[in-house]
Amino acid sequence: MAKFTEDVSIVLGGAAGQGIQTVEEILTRVLKISGYDVYANKEYMSRVRGGINTTEIRVSSKRVRAFVRKIDILIPFKRGVLPWVKKKSQKIQLFLVRGKTLKMNF
Repeated sequence: MAKFTEDVSIVLGGAAGQGIQTVEEILTRVLKISGYDVYANKEYMSRVRGGINTTEIRVSSKRVRAFVRKIDILIPFKRGVLPWVKKKSQKIQLFLVRGKTLKMNF
């Protein structure tokens, strides 16, 4: 199996209880078993205000120790995630929506 050599940042975003943590655990486990170095960073917003929770999973064939201000793959679990993460990220490469892939560069 070919490995990618670049650093990839995957961001999951949505409301509490939508399965972000479960998807993160499965994805990080599979990536670690595949030999990648993985770093995960979580951000929790207020549940009372209907905030958006995000998890960034940074994956690399080299050692990674911190998050980066870019998103290579965004997987939103609810509406409103894209505007939220756009404020915080310089660039989003790939946006996955309900089984569709939208290539972006903004």
